[in-house]
Amino acid sequence: MQFTIGLERGLTRFYRVLMYKDIWLYLCAALSVYLLGAVPFDRVLREDAYNFVVKGMEIAHGDFSLDRAQVIGWPLMLGSIFSFLDVSDVFEAMFVARWTSIAIFALCVFVLGRICLRLFGREGYHGLVIAIVLAFMFAYRTGDAARSALAESLIVLCTLVVTWLLLKACTTDRIRLGYAALSAAVSGIAYYVRPYGLFLFAALLLVILLVSRKHRRRMVTAGLVAIGVFVIVTLPDLYARYISFGSPLDYGSNSKYFVDHYEHVWADNVAAPSLWQYLTSHDWGQYYHKFIREGILVVLYYLWIGLLPVAWIVLSIAGAVSIFRSGRRALYFAPLAVLVSVAGMTIVFHIYGSIRHLIYLVPLLLITAGAFFFVLDRARFDIKNIAGTFMIAFVLATVPGIYGLHPDRIEIPEVKDLLSALTLTCSRCWQRRRWCSHQSQQACISWNRLLHDGRWGDQQFIPDGWIESFASTPYYPNLRSRVDGYFGDNYPKDMFKVFGSGGNFALVLPICNLIGIGPVCQQVLYGRIGAGLST
Repeated sequence: MQFTIGLERGLTRFYRVLMYKDIWLYLCAALSVYLLGAVPFDRVLREDAYNFVVKGMEIAHGDFSLDRAQVIGWPLMLGSIFSFLDVSDVFEAMFVARWTSIAIFALCVFVLGRICLRLFGREGYHGLVIAIVLAFMFAYRTGDAARSALAESLIVLCTLVVTWLLLKACTTDRIRLGYAALSAAVSGIAYYVRPYGLFLFAALLLVILLVSRKHRRRMVTAGLVAIGVFVIVTLPDLYARYISFGSPLDYGSNSKYFVDHYEHVWADNVAAPSLWQYLTSHDWGQYYHKFIREGILVVLYYLWIGLLPVAWIVLSIAGAVSIFRSGRRALYFAPLAVLVSVAGMTIVFHIYGSIRHLIYLVPLLLITAGAFFFVLDRARFDIKNIAGTFMIAFVLATVPGIYGLHPDRIEIPEVKDLLSALTLTCSRCWQRRRWCSHQSQQACISWNRLLHDGRWGDQQFIPDGWIESFASTPYYPNLRSRVDGYFGDNYPKDMFKVFGSGGNFALVLPICNLIGIGPVCQQVLYGRIGAGLST
């Protein structure tokens, strides 16, 4: 007993010195920048990250038109930075985008630390505060997303700012209108970054309802103010989408929540069904498969093993119970945002299911887990910092070591412009590309089977006449012919497009003996073909 008391006092003194003027927090933020930036940027950005960079460059040059399938928040920030730094080269833009994402991640570390100090530091849980910050820093998913220049760092920052503002708003049972309005505004900004901003806003409304339920007039006033602010902030984007695409909620291929297969997302000739159309055309077994088996169960599975060590998730569940049983109003937002997000993701996860879409919940799960340690207030002896030190040791012991592992080196070709960096393949010259990978060479051989009516040498790999059969109709799933003039008049008459998963596609031009493979470079690739290979 005496040893326990002495150890707790010693740790308390140690953490009091460590917490002096938040120097430790600045060091953690700087360390996160160093660890993430120390990994060489040997991979060219691709898919969503590449799209964001290209759109950011367009914005920097004054083109603010919307990308139908993507939100515009992250490209707006990148465009502002590219314009300020006068970035004109796409590879330089990738470099700047990565460092911008890493800098935002470091800011997230600092904001999370300030939130935890406000929630737990005043109670003497200084060790727990450090454990939560370290767990966030060393979470594989958050760090990997920051290095990849995706929008996740920015949406995490928005989530933390909403959490911070609601801490200020929920100091009493009469929610403070100013901070509630600011929280709604940041939720609206989050909607520009990711559609998850809707989930944050829904959780905000639930917080207002629970905190001010004894003061109905204040509850109604705060709710109306929050709704009004959210609508005002998001209205420019909603109106722009309505003008551009005919619907304020139209996200093109990313609006196909209720198709049956993920491959149909990228097929231009597969329409986006509504929820009512899906419900009236499917049975209960298909409902179970889409919304339960491939919906909420997959979401929970990813939460359980994919984001954080299992121990943190267990503590989060216990912490959520503790928050609502003890009535700690300041902590309501974290578990409510997780619950609302799980419910919202259930609807779309069968088609758009990716653990990347859950990364913004990591700090909320850690905050909720920290609330469980309030049970130590009822302990006979004060062991708060002993428990916090144990959690720090646990975090350091479970660090996956990803920061010291360099990704596979990929030689980036020296190119003068973006067009020459595209993977434009021709059956006569592909083997001469020194920087082409073996996998790409094999892919070229496979794609070339779509030329010459499916023949490769003396072998008929594709049934004779099959290519001609789908090329005569515009409605073949995942294949798009030009029979109805879909691509316009500035292209070869026999050109057709093959859709793949994740936005991958190939343009096949038998008359030119050419295949164009463009995972995310569709507009540029179309421009190259349209300019040089017109009919």
